[in-house]
Formats: sequence, structure tokens, C-alpha cells
Amino acid sequence: MLVKRMSEWMQLYLDLIWLLNLLFDWTILLLVAWLTKSIFSRWRIFFGALFASMIIPLSIGLGIDWLFHPLAKLIYSIGIVWIAFSYRQLKTLVTQWISFYIVNFSIGGGIYGLYAFLDGTVPLANLSQGYGYIYSWITVMALFPVVLYLTKEQFQRLTIHRINEQQLYPVHLSYNNSRIKVNGFYDSGNQLTHPISKKPVILLDESTSNRLFGKSVTHKLLQTSSLSTNEQSQLSIQLIPYKAAGGGENYLQAILLDRVSIEYDSITYTTKDVYAGVQPGQFSRSIDFNVLLHSMVFQSKRTKIFQSEGAS
Repeated sequence: MLVKRMSEWMQLYLDLIWLLNLLFDWTILLLVAWLTKSIFSRWRIFFGALFASMIIPLSIGLGIDWLFHPLAKLIYSIGIVWIAFSYRQLKTLVTQWISFYIVNFSIGGGIYGLYAFLDGTVPLANLSQGYGYIYSWITVMALFPVVLYLTKEQFQRLTIHRINEQQLYPVHLSYNNSRIKVNGFYDSGNQLTHPISKKPVILLDESTSNRLFGKSVTHKLLQTSSLSTNEQSQLSIQLIPYKAAGGGENYLQAILLDRVSIEYDSITYTTKDVYAGVQPGQFSRSIDFNVLLHSMVFQSKRTKIFQSEGAS
């Protein structure tokens, strides 16, 4: 009876480990998709995570030890990425595969470091007793969300995408019932963000603001003191501090847009968390653009990515 209960407990333990790995792999693949700005299907991500988690029942349940050989791991990981994202180009697949390992090493190293810091006396895994102590897995469950958040925050700051500066992009702006298409210009010099939420701020020229918000609202936006508190609340207007050319502090009135979409390299970047301020007149006489973009519109954690219509 005791042996039977121990066998049932071990079976339940292995099932829980499998489910945990499925959840972890699914989350990691989503992070890889965000990091590489890849277009993906949630079902493919799920099946990729399921395939990744199968290494546990295959290695422990069926005793296929050769799966732990470095070459087997290499081939297996390529299969995970191929299932999760499909094959588009060799360069894209290699980038996703390398990112998959970078994310794994970052999260795994973070968990191991925090685990050792909190309690260095209990090993993370003991292969002679299955797939680790139950205490180890409970600790991993607690640390994984923390390390995942910190890892994503660091990647958010360090990731640099090959976005061409000094280049025009088609931009769609939505506010209330208005939706317009204009030319956007990306320049890293625009670093305006909301002081609390850190949402990016883009700048519209006066004519674009008239089309999107109306002349009355545009006029009030250009006059910092012309809006009452009630009007600011109704229009979702925020004061964005910035340093003027002389070094003094000034304020820009900005409205939270419903949606901003940017077309770039057969991909559409869409986000809802963007403020828009107004620049009097026009930006340039030599370059025809209406919006000064912010890099966070491309790189924000909240940005969604879609295949542009007509793109192969």
C-alpha cells in the first residue's frame, strides 16, 4: 500500500512538473515573440510550448536519456522555435532561436541567483531523486514571475531595433470617431514621456491636429492656460513637462489617443498608450511629415504587431 501511494504521489509530482514547464515555456516563447517583434499565432506558441515540455515525459517517463545530449538539445530547440513561429526566413529563424536561448539563460540565471541568495543550502535539482525537490519547484514557482518581469524590463531598455532614423513612415491616428493617415518622422531626439505612466508622447503639426481634434481643441492645446480643469478631464489632457531651448522648464498639453498604428517593413505596429501634443505651424519646409514619432511606439511592451495588408 505504501509503495502504491508513493507511486501515485510521484506520478502527480511529475504531472505538476510537466504542467509547470508547459506554463514556463509558453511564457518564455511569448517573451521571445515580443523581443524579436515576431508575428505569431497563440496556438502555434502553445504547441511550441507543449513540444518543449514533452522533454520531461520523454526523458523521465520513457527514459530517453539521449535527449540531454548537447546536439539533441540543439535540434530540439530549433524544433521548438520552428513550431512556435513557423519558418519565414533563415535569418529570422536564427534570430528567434538565439533569442530563445538568451531569454532562457537570463531567466534561468536570475532564478538560480535569487534562489542561491535566499537559500543556498538546498540544491535546485537532484537528478537521482526524479526532477528536483518539491521545495525547489515551489521556490521556482514563486521566483519565476519576479525574474520574468525584471528580465522583460531590462530587455525593454537594452533592446535596439534597426529602425531607420531620418525616415518617413505611414502613420494612422485614431481619436474618438476620427481616423486619419499621415506621414510620421522618427528621430531619437524625441524623448518626451508622461512623467508618471512613462507613456510616449508624439508631436503633431498644427494642420494634423486640426484634422484629428478640430480647430477649437487645437487652439486650446496650444494655449497652456486656456483649458479649465473640467475641459482637461473631459478631453483626457495631461500636462507634459519638458525643457525649453533656454534650459527652462515648460509644459506641453497632450491628449491620450485611442490608437496609433505605424507601417514599417511589411509590419504594422499598433498601440493604444500614446499621448499626442501639438507643434505650432509645421515641422519642416524641406521634409513633408506631420508627426514626430517616439521610439517607444515601436518598442513598447504594449505594442501589438500585425502583418500589413498586401504583404507577403
